[in-house]
Amino acid sequence: SPVVFLPGHGGNQLMWKIHLNPDSPDADCLSWNTEDWRRSWLNLWQVLRPGNIDCWSRLLLLEFNENTTRYSNHPGVRVKVPGWGKTHTIERIDPSFAAWIFGDIGAYAFNSWGYSSGLNLFGAPYDFRYGPTSQPNNFNSRLKKLIENAHDQSSGEPVTLLAHSMGGIMAHYFLQSQSQEWKDRYVRSLVTLSTPWRGSVAMVHAVLSGYAWGYDRESLLEPIRRTQRNAQSGFALFPSPGSWGKDEVLVQTAQRNYTAYEYEAMMNDIGFAQGFQMWNDSIYDMSHPGVKVNCYYGDKLPTPQTLVYGEGKFPDSQPEHVSADGDNTVLTRSLRGCEDWKNTALGSKYPVTVEAFDYVTHNQMIKDEKVLKYLEKII
Repeated sequence: SPVVFLPGHGGNQLMWKIHLNPDSPDADCLSWNTEDWRRSWLNLWQVLRPGNIDCWSRLLLLEFNENTTRYSNHPGVRVKVPGWGKTHTIERIDPSFAAWIFGDIGAYAFNSWGYSSGLNLFGAPYDFRYGPTSQPNNFNSRLKKLIENAHDQSSGEPVTLLAHSMGGIMAHYFLQSQSQEWKDRYVRSLVTLSTPWRGSVAMVHAVLSGYAWGYDRESLLEPIRRTQRNAQSGFALFPSPGSWGKDEVLVQTAQRNYTAYEYEAMMNDIGFAQGFQMWNDSIYDMSHPGVKVNCYYGDKLPTPQTLVYGEGKFPDSQPEHVSADGDNTVLTRSLRGCEDWKNTALGSKYPVTVEAFDYVTHNQMIKDEKVLKYLEKII
C-alpha cells in the first residue's frame, strides 16, 4: 500500500522570508531581513546563538485577530512549508545538525519495506503553529490530491495514512471532512503513533510557562513561551473536557486550582484572555473517522498529569509534575482515546486496533525497532 506520512508537532521544516522596515517595532531585528527563503524551523545554530532567541521567537509567532478569529504571520514575515509530497524535510528538520526525526522510520521504509520517497512513500508536512481547524494554504485540499495521486500511480491501491503525534489529529480532521464514498475508495487505513486523542498536559505546561525541550535556561524559556502561547496548535492539544473529570485538577497553584473545565479563568488569570478563544476555535468532532484504524502508543512511563506551582511561581516558573502512566509526554488515557470508536456503528464496519508498547517514549515510537517491525506487518 502507498503511504502518506503526517509528522508530529514540530516534525517538519518551515522556511521564511523576512522584510522589516527600519521604523517597525522590530527594528532591532533588521539584520534578520532576507532576500531568499531560509529555514526558520529548525536552525539550531541560529536559535542558540547568544542574543538571537528573542528575534527568532518574535518573528515566528502567529498574530491572532480576536474579531475575525483568523491568524496571520508576524508583520513583515512570510512562512512556507517546504517539501510537499516528499520526505526529506521531515527526515531531518535541521540538516546541519543531528535533528533526526522521521529519519529512522524513513530509512526503515526505504531499506526494509521497499518504499521510495515520491514513488510510494509521500510526506504531508504542515505549518504546525496552526491547529487542524485553521491550517493555511488549502492543506486539506492538497492532502486529498496527494492521496488521490498516490492511489493512481500505485495502480489504484488504497493509501495508508501513517501519522505521528499531532499528525494523527491532522489526519483525523482531514478524514472527517471527506465523504464516506471517497474514503472507501482511496484510504486503506489510518495508522497512528503516539497521537494525543484527548490532549496533553505537556501543552498546558508549554502555554503557561514555556517548554524548551530540556534546555531550561531562563533566557530561552520566556521567548519560546511567547511563540508557544501564540500558536493555535498548543491549544488544540489541551486536555479535552469530558475526558478529564470536572473536579480533576490539571494545574495546582497557591491561589487556586484549575480543571479542564476552567480554561477561560486560567487564561484570564495569566493575562492571556485570547487563549480561551484560541482553544474554543480548535474544537471539532472527534468521532470515528470512517476508515480502519491502527492506534499504537508507548506506555508505562512517568508522564505529567498535574502541574504544581509553589507560592509565587505561577505561571512564570517551571512547575513540578504529578505523574501517571503514559509515554513521557502524553498520558495513557489520552493515547487510548481512539478506543472510544470501537463500540460505535462505524467501529463495527471499520475496526479499531489499539496496541501498547511498554517503555517506549513519545518520540521513540517512530524509531523503536519493535514498533517498526510491527508496522511492517500491517502496511
